[in-house]
Amino acid sequence: MPSGTNTPRELVVPGHHPPLTPSVTEMVIQEVIDISGCALDDLPPLYEAIDPDALNALYDHGAPAIEFQYAGYHIKISPEQTISVTHEN
Repeated sequence: MPSGTNTPRELVVPGHHPPLTPSVTEMVIQEVIDISGCALDDLPPLYEAIDPDALNALYDHGAPAIEFQYAGYHIKISPEQTISVTHEN
């Protein structure tokens, strides 16, 4: 290769394929963190409210509307994966 030529290089780590976008469960948790101001360690496990694997699978294979309660918040996920988080009264 001639000197002074910059060719972009890509780092490839065998067996490591990070997701391109966050999962639905990751988005839910992040929304609750953002709204509540809590740290992740202060929130209860999501599995106490809903099965995280089942929730991710629903959005991997379709686009349902889901509502559930988590950590004192009402979570609503639209078919477009828009997440609404409101405090329970």
